[in-house]
Amino acid sequence: MRRQGFSRATGLDVWGQHRLSNGDGTVTITALPAKHALGLANLLLPPVMGSMLEFSDPHGKPDLRLHISGDTLMDHRRLSGIPVRFPDIDVAIVHLGGTKLLGALLVTMDGEQGARWVHLVNPRTVVPVHHEDYTVFSSPLDDFLRHMERAGLSGRVHRLAPGESCPLPVQPVKR
Repeated sequence: MRRQGFSRATGLDVWGQHRLSNGDGTVTITALPAKHALGLANLLLPPVMGSMLEFSDPHGKPDLRLHISGDTLMDHRRLSGIPVRFPDIDVAIVHLGGTKLLGALLVTMDGEQGARWVHLVNPRTVVPVHHEDYTVFSSPLDDFLRHMERAGLSGRVHRLAPGESCPLPVQPVKR
């Protein structure tokens, strides 16, 4: 980060927080648990984390909770503390794709894991990302959408086209 000009970057341990405030309000960043691979393979890959961004007004009243999954696999034991600590998540950005290294080692959630993650974390709106960027992806967006439909969660999904943006808070869009 320092080489990129960020001289005051702050590293966070899991569940660690950092607050930034000005007269308009506060954003609290919380590092959330994540896991890039199972077993010994996790030791060979760089560490990953999820993030919670909580935006509050000047009086400390929360305006928006935004959860970013990061490149994680669904691991109920590791992730189960998220909805306990953050029961009211407005928007979740979920990294998908079912990335496979060497054609076999899964390092990002596929569609089935993504739907289980949404069920666990329980955000009001879900924005799927990171599902069509690389040739190592094994699970396209349609896989996630199919699993979300089966789980009765498809109404929460807000799809964005590459390069498209949307204002926050995001609301699901019927397609």
